[in-house]
Amino acid sequence: MEKWRNAFRSALALIGRPIETFDTIFELGCGCGRVLRQWNDVEGPAFFGSDYNPAGIEWAKANIGFVWFATNDLTPPLHYADRSFDLCYAASVFTHLPENLQRPWLDELHRVLKPGGILMLTLSGNGDLVRLTAEEQKDFIKGELVVIDEKFAGTNICGVCHPESYVRTKWAPIFNVLRFIPEGALGCPKQDLYVLERVETQQKDVGTP
Repeated sequence: MEKWRNAFRSALALIGRPIETFDTIFELGCGCGRVLRQWNDVEGPAFFGSDYNPAGIEWAKANIGFVWFATNDLTPPLHYADRSFDLCYAASVFTHLPENLQRPWLDELHRVLKPGGILMLTLSGNGDLVRLTAEEQKDFIKGELVVIDEKFAGTNICGVCHPESYVRTKWAPIFNVLRFIPEGALGCPKQDLYVLERVETQQKDVGTP
């Protein structure tokens, strides 16, 4: 997972905020800590991770001592107070969540981020078009979210592709796109990397036009 680390470091450098400058960092969908363990040489921030697979979390607790781990359900909430973190990220998590789960999780990440906090996400985009049917490709090109096998939400069987225009318009009420890096998630070569900034707003439903 060194490639993930390098991709995230590079993205943060583009906005002038190296990872060492953050106080509290949270990973959603951390599994057994494959990405989090890459930050063991970073001094300064406190690290947190959460996942809905308890087996992975138990292993991580036993083997990665510098991170505070917790479990979560497939749906929010997280067990953290409002404005707990100034950086959150999720590596190939929203690629397996249908729209009805993405919206609550975006709201929840907005809740636990501090004002001006940063959210980094890897999402499937143009680089994964070859995996879609001709009809699904048409929907994607029109700017529609493409969801495959929604009934397997939260697993690798469920696949979700995000057009850039969808992210910029649907998520705009609570997150501003600072950087869009096509296929920039080096640990998963075809996924795009987004660097988002928390927007201060009272609106809760990011799916509302």
